[in-house]
Parts: sequence; C-alpha cells; structure tokens
Amino acid sequence: MIIPPNITPEENERRWIECQRVAWRIWDSLTIEEQVAFNERQRLKKQKKIG
Repeated sequence: MIIPPNITPEENERRWIECQRVAWRIWDSLTIEEQVAFNERQRLKKQKKIG
C-alpha cells in the first residue's frame, strides 16, 4: 500500500484501524447465509486466479 507523503504513519495506522472496524461492522450485520455465500465467492475467485 502506498502512503501519500502528507500522511504520517500514525495517521495511516489510525485510518487502517477505522477501516477494519467498519469492515467488521458490515460483516457482523450479514446473516450466516450471506457470510457463507461471500466466503464461497472469495474461494472461487482465489481458485480461478490460481488455476
């Protein structure tokens, strides 16, 4: 990941942590079925890249 020169490492880390919090909030709002479907799509994408 490229950090713009005007962003300090501390600010970059703070932004990254906030991004992770939002991602987990979204993930937690999904149903189990939606989480399973998402994981399956990710697995298939990965498989396609490798194969």
